Parts: sequence; C-alpha cells; structure tokens
Amino acid sequence: MNKGVKKLIRKGWALREDKSSKLRYDLIPLEQLKRLAEHYTSWAVVHWDRNRESWTMEYAEWCRQSAYRHFLQWMNNETDEEHDMACIWNIIAYEHLLLKNK
Repeated sequence: MNKGVKKLIRKGWALREDKSSKLRYDLIPLEQLKRLAEHYTSWAVVHWDRNRESWTMEYAEWCRQSAYRHFLQWMNNETDEEHDMACIWNIIAYEHLLLKNK
C-alpha cells in the first residue's frame, strides 16, 4: 500500500478518505478485550510482568498444548477458571514466539 497517496471516495458532495483497508480495532468487543487484559494481569502477578517475552521456541509446544487443554475445558463448560481467555492467551503467546523467532 502506498502510504503517500490517499484513496478518496465520494460521499455525497464531499470527498472522504477510503478507510476500507484500515484495521478496525473498534470491532473487538471491549468486554472481551478487558477480560483478556485481566488474564494478562493475573498472570503477571504470579510471574513477572514480561516473563513470556524472554521465552524461546522451547516454550512453543507448551503454549500449544496449554491452549488445546484450555479449549477442551472451555468446550466442556468447565468453570473453575476462565478457560476461554487462557486459551486465547496461549495462542497469542505461541504466535508471538513464532514471529519473534522467524
């Protein structure tokens, strides 16, 4: 995408910037984003805040297994912890490791 040239679209009499290619963070439900932030926060209390950022690829399989386990617990309607957020947290941690170690 050429960042120097803006694509304009006509809205009635006005020209507006075409925003169809911009990321829509506003579409992420705020309550779910808050729950994910709460999961990160509670994890940081047990471990130091940015512990996962020092992880190597050795942790990747652990993240995958943990995500899968939490997914199955969520599917089984287990309520002993927030398995949906734990699953998402582990997927994000796994993807972070993959990007970091490309």
